[in-house]
Amino acid sequence: MLPAGTVIDTPMLDRCVAAQGTTVEEGDMILVRTGYLAQWDPTFSPDLQMGYFTGSPGFGADALRFCDDNQVSAVAADTIAVEVLPPEDPEARRYPVHCGALVDRGLPLGEFWVLNALAEDCAEDGRYECMLVAPPLNIPGAVGSPINPIAMK
Repeated sequence: MLPAGTVIDTPMLDRCVAAQGTTVEEGDMILVRTGYLAQWDPTFSPDLQMGYFTGSPGFGADALRFCDDNQVSAVAADTIAVEVLPPEDPEARRYPVHCGALVDRGLPLGEFWVLNALAEDCAEDGRYECMLVAPPLNIPGAVGSPINPIAMK
């Protein structure tokens, strides 16, 4: 598990892709498993729940360069915001990765994805690529939607 506040950047993503022996192709969606979601427990007291939301590992602004360089179509992670919390620069605009991804690039972000079973399966057979189907609900004017993603290997 990556500790809260760990910044995921382009060199880290490049090392991960190389370690998996795979490639990222134009239009691919990348799934980032940090292990952070495993900490969540809905039976937590409200104080502990709020602590969960104060920090998480995630994308730093530089990780968007990886998405640009590889023409990634979407990013999902097992974290609360995909981007690192607290932000790299506390003086910067709020949620700079969200703004850079959603507003500047039209790059969708998926939060709170449960990736443990898929990660275990990938590690077991050494294949880190899959067909992923994750259509959002058709809600006119919405800025987000629950989904039920399905990964097929």
